[in-house]
Amino acid sequence: LLGFIFAGMKYLNNKIDSRMYGFKRNIVARIEKLIGRKIKYGSISPSIFRYFEIRNLVVYSAEQIDQPVVMINKIKIYYSIYKLLRTGDPAASLIKINISNSKFFINTLRDREVITILQELTNPEQSRQNKEFIFIPRITGSNITITLIDENSEYTLSNLFFNIKNLKNEIGLDIRGNMHVKIVTKGSGSLFLNSKIKLRGSVDNRLTWSELRVRFYAVKSNLFNLSKQTFQISLKNNRLDIQKIQDKNPFDVQLKYSLSEKKIELHLISENFKPGSMIRLLGRFSPYNRWLSSKITAKAIINYGISDKKLSYVVDLKTAIKPGNAVPLIMLTSHFSGNSRELFFKPLIADSRSGTVEFVGSLLFENYLPSGLLNLINIRIPNGNDLDASFQLTRSRQTMYLSSEKLIVGSTIFKRFNLNIKPEAGKFLFKLQAVLNDTLDNTTDAEGVLEIRPKLLLKAKVDIKNLPPERFFSLADRRASCRERV
Repeated sequence: LLGFIFAGMKYLNNKIDSRMYGFKRNIVARIEKLIGRKIKYGSISPSIFRYFEIRNLVVYSAEQIDQPVVMINKIKIYYSIYKLLRTGDPAASLIKINISNSKFFINTLRDREVITILQELTNPEQSRQNKEFIFIPRITGSNITITLIDENSEYTLSNLFFNIKNLKNEIGLDIRGNMHVKIVTKGSGSLFLNSKIKLRGSVDNRLTWSELRVRFYAVKSNLFNLSKQTFQISLKNNRLDIQKIQDKNPFDVQLKYSLSEKKIELHLISENFKPGSMIRLLGRFSPYNRWLSSKITAKAIINYGISDKKLSYVVDLKTAIKPGNAVPLIMLTSHFSGNSRELFFKPLIADSRSGTVEFVGSLLFENYLPSGLLNLINIRIPNGNDLDASFQLTRSRQTMYLSSEKLIVGSTIFKRFNLNIKPEAGKFLFKLQAVLNDTLDNTTDAEGVLEIRPKLLLKAKVDIKNLPPERFFSLADRRASCRERV
C-alpha cells in the first residue's frame, strides 16, 4: 500500500513538475509573440499549489535587441493547479498577476517603444485577433511608482495600489495612490502639484464605453490649494462626459467631448458661489484671493474645436467685487460672448455708490483696446463733482479714440470732448481737446504722457484759448474756497 502511495505521489509530482515547466515556458513565449519582443528573467521561484514568482523581468527593444525598455523587479503569477492538470493549458489556468514594489520611468521622447508595448497590450481588439492572446482574469499592483516624462512635464503616480478585474465583457478598475505633477514652462515658471487620487469604475474591453468615478483629495501646489473634488467620467456613443459631483458648493462643472468631431463643450453654472471656499491662491497670485471671496452667479458655455482650433463662449455673470479699501462695493452684471480674437459685451454694467459705468461693445485681444459705447452716469470724481458723459469708442491698431458731444462735470458742460490714448510699455501717450458749451471759440488742448512705472507721473502741455477763469476754477475742487482754488 505504501508503495502504491509513494508511486502515486511520484507520478503526481512528475506531472506537476512537467506542467509547471511547460506553464512557465509557455507563458513567457506567448507574451514574447504577443508584443514581438524578447523577454528575459532572472529567476522563477515556484509555489507549487498557488503561484510562481518571476524576478528581474526585462523586455528588450524590437529594434536594438540588446537594449532593455521595461524592467520589473517582481511579478507573481497565480494559477489554478486543478485547471492546469485538467486542461494542460497554462493560459486557461491563470487566476491573477500581481506586480509589487516596482518603478516604471517612461520618457515620451526617448521611450517610444514602451508606449507602443502598452498600446499593444491594452488594445483588446488587436489582442483578441492575435492567436497568442492571453486572458488574464485579474491584475493587481502594490507599491508601484509610474513616472511619465515629456519635454516640459513630469507626471508621477507613487505608492500606487490597483485591482483590475477582467470580466470578459468589461474591465473593473479600483486604483488609489499619490499623484505628483511637475510642469515647466519656459519663461512662465513651474507648476508643482500633489494629491491623493482614487479611481473606481468599469471600462468596456473594447473601450467603447466607461463609467468611472475619480476623486482628488486636497490638491496642493505651489500656485494654489484645491479642496477635495470628485468627478464622474462617462464614455458612451463616442462621447466623453465629465461632471463634478458630491459637492455641497453651489457650483457645477460639466465637460462634453465628441471623439468623432474632436470638439469640447464646457458648461459652468454657479449661484452665489464663493470661489474662495474651494480654491486658495498662493505665491505671486495670493493678492488675488480677495477677489475669490465675492459671490458669483454665472452661467457659461465654452466650445473649442481640437482640429480647427476654434474657440467660442457665451457667459452671463453677476457678482459683487471690492477692489480695495478706498473703492466702494461694485455690483457687476454682464452678458458677453466671443472667440479667441474678440470679446463682445452686451452689456457690461458696473454700479456702486460712486456712480454707474455701462459699456456695450467689444475688446480686441490683439491690443486690448475697446470699441463701442461707454456711458458714465453720476460718477463721483476726486474733486467732489459728478461726471456724466456718453463716449463713442473707436480703435486703430495702436490707439484708442474717445469722443463725446456732451460731457458734464458738476455745473460745467462740454459740447465737444475728444481724447486719444496710445498705450506703450509702462505708460500712456494722450492728446485731448475740449470745447465748453456756453462760450464762443474756446478750446482746451492738452498733450502728454502718463507714466505708470516705475512710479505714477503725469507730464503734459496744455494750451487754453478763450476760456474764462471762472469756468476753469469751477472744475477745481468745489469744496475748496475761492482763495484755495486760486
